[in-house]
Amino acid sequence: LATGSITHNLRLLMSQRPWGGAPSEDDPEMPESAAFRTWFADRSEARDWDALAHYRVQAPNAVMMHPTDEHLLPWFVAAGLGGQEEAPRRIFDAVTFGCLGMDAYAFGAQAPALAKALEKDIGDAVDFGALQASVGQEGAPVGGILWSVQQHGAQP
Repeated sequence: LATGSITHNLRLLMSQRPWGGAPSEDDPEMPESAAFRTWFADRSEARDWDALAHYRVQAPNAVMMHPTDEHLLPWFVAAGLGGQEEAPRRIFDAVTFGCLGMDAYAFGAQAPALAKALEKDIGDAVDFGALQASVGQEGAPVGGILWSVQQHGAQP
């Protein structure tokens, strides 16, 4: 298990919005955030490890979405544990405050089974309480949880 955020720029989060007012949880996603998150998910699905390793120069808006690396580095640790044979799977896709990506990924041979179990448990309507209960992490923050499931590891 590794935690982080798929996008993490607190300056953006705390800044005034171009349309005025303080940030709100319901703010529409910034195009820059959407472009980065989409690129990351697409590169992950394609197992484009070289592009992912060089995300800071290849991904759109990478430096804006991650001024520093520490909140994304856990993704790479979990991906390494999952192995290069299996594509990382985005199992949760969400943004809050318009720029804080709360995506969750599963890694390794059991990733498809975990994704299927989560879909069965919570369906399309994500309820954070149900998600926490379904992954056995009651009371833990869910956003940004990045799952690494090895072949010999935990079963969903």
